[in-house]
Amino acid sequence: MIRSARLDDAGAVRAMSSALARRGPVPRDAFDAHMAAAVADPRSVLLVDDRGEDGLVGYALGVVAPMFVYDGLAFLQELYVVPERRGSGIGRALVAAFEDAARARGGGVVALATSRANAFYERLGFEGGVEYYRRAIGPTR
Repeated sequence: MIRSARLDDAGAVRAMSSALARRGPVPRDAFDAHMAAAVADPRSVLLVDDRGEDGLVGYALGVVAPMFVYDGLAFLQELYVVPERRGSGIGRALVAAFEDAARARGGGVVALATSRANAFYERLGFEGGVEYYRRAIGPTR
């Protein structure tokens, strides 16, 4: 069942986000602060796929921001499905639920950056676009 994340999901979401991170585990204090902000901020979308006794098997994290060109930009920042459940439709369902939640918050377009899952997103109807640039402006891990 896909649902909005709660603070008591922090341990499982941290484990999944640490598996996703290329730079190693997310420090607990930083993660806890970001988790609390994501749960509290109405612009944030943090969804989990909760399989009851099997626990959480995936999550999607993003934000919806105003934008002049589109009605609103929903940026899907992170999508993760535990390895043993990949290929079962969980990622597709999380993206669809993210789109629904983003639309409800005023999102008009979903954007994301990926270098590892291009084919997955193309199957969902996403199109490649502009190059993505980044520059650190504060402490990074």
